[in-house]
Amino acid sequence: MAVGVLGPEVIENLDHLPPPSSRDCLPATLRRVQRDAADPSLGGPHTQLVVVTGWVRTVLGEDRLVSLLESTQWRLRQGPAIQNGANSMVFCCEDLRQESQWPDFSQAAEQIGVRSLLLCVLSVSDACRVTLTCCSPYASAFGHHQMLAASSLAVQAAEAVSRATIPHMPLLSEGLRVP
Repeated sequence: MAVGVLGPEVIENLDHLPPPSSRDCLPATLRRVQRDAADPSLGGPHTQLVVVTGWVRTVLGEDRLVSLLESTQWRLRQGPAIQNGANSMVFCCEDLRQESQWPDFSQAAEQIGVRSLLLCVLSVSDACRVTLTCCSPYASAFGHHQMLAASSLAVQAAEAVSRATIPHMPLLSEGLRVP
């Protein structure tokens, strides 16, 4: 089993990000990030971007399998998002069948059809968090390249959210969806 974690120092030093476009508004940036995350080259067909600001939770590209996996973590109170809390991180597990840190979560993930997991959580502020989750029914679906690509996309979303001014924030609560 291989579990990879990129720490905050790696996330902060991603120098291959495209420069922010002044024309990109927050919803457009988040839609682009979700679309790019769903690209097959990332390794998994199931992706979801979630932005939480205060009590508002906005889901882009809602994926039934990712939503089920996320709710399973909260129901069992086990899994990488639960253990990590509000800290920024990138987590990758090649095969959840062999993950022993969260046995109930790993077993439940297998039962719903998830074998590989790639999770990027970035805290924008105390009240704002961006989460990009990718999962696959296949073992070893994500490697170092996919971790870096997902990290880059999550950083782009977090930067867009952090640049947003108060008038832009209500746009998050309008339930943006990516077809």
